[in-house]
Amino acid sequence: MVEGKLTYRNYENTDGLKQYVTEIKVDSFLILSDQNGTSNDSPIPPKDNDDDLPF
Repeated sequence: MVEGKLTYRNYENTDGLKQYVTEIKVDSFLILSDQNGTSNDSPIPPKDNDDDLPF
């Protein structure tokens, strides 16, 4: 869980182009996990199947 705010600003760079910036300012955060101390929020990438290689 993250608590904070987003800020948006813009400026003109040395080439005269307008640049836009989004900043995330975090006041506090809490790492959440299950009772075993592991997190299942991250998806497990699929295992590559080498049988489909064209060579």
